[in-house]
Amino acid sequence: MRTLGLVMLAGLMAREAAAAPCGGGDSGSDDSWSSFSSDDDDDGTPVGPSPQIDWAAMPAISVELGTSMFQVTSPLASRTGTVTHGVDSFSYRVVAPRQPESDTAIVGTLRLGVALAKGLYVGAEGNIGGLAGGRVAAEMMSATERGAPNIEATGVGVAGLLGVVGARTRLGRLDLGVEAAGGVRSLIYQYESHYLACETTSSIIESMPALEARGRASVWVTPHIQVGASAGKSLLDESWITGIHVGATSRVFGGP
Repeated sequence: MRTLGLVMLAGLMAREAAAAPCGGGDSGSDDSWSSFSSDDDDDGTPVGPSPQIDWAAMPAISVELGTSMFQVTSPLASRTGTVTHGVDSFSYRVVAPRQPESDTAIVGTLRLGVALAKGLYVGAEGNIGGLAGGRVAAEMMSATERGAPNIEATGVGVAGLLGVVGARTRLGRLDLGVEAAGGVRSLIYQYESHYLACETTSSIIESMPALEARGRASVWVTPHIQVGASAGKSLLDESWITGIHVGATSRVFGGP
């Protein structure tokens, strides 16, 4: 009987020993999962609030689109150009009138500005368009055994880039200001040439300085949108300039 009890006790101990590795494996699996979850949820790096943008500290920027009309007197004198048709190259000449008249340019305008303190502002203005009239006829100066091209003036383009500095004051929803603008404008004389079955184009570019004094008036239709008009005069000749525009600003009523 004693022997039977010892045998049963040994069997129970062997059974517990055989079950221990399975339990240890489960425990190891639980520890591994616990460690993975901890690493995934929190890497130890502190997370703070996103930085806030201080819009009030940013400069007041304005963008304007408009159209302008101004007088311009061509600086074109006697000039020569070259036109190529295939392997043949030809020279032509243009001669402006001795007393050129002022012509009217109509251009689209894009303007970027930054408001400064005490109502002052600076900006850059670009414009591109065309001249109503102002065409200068060309004549051919060379030919081949097959003859010379037929060349004719097709138009005059206008392009300009100016810097602007000015001052403005606001009376309710009305803005009044004066400014000076200076830079360069170019006239692009365009020609079309026909030679046998070939057609090509060429151009002659004449640039001139621009310096203008202007007055402006605008109405704020919303705190960020305005419409207005301007008028001024060239400080280099008797030319005048007028324009209309619509503008948008990043700050209420244009900022400072």
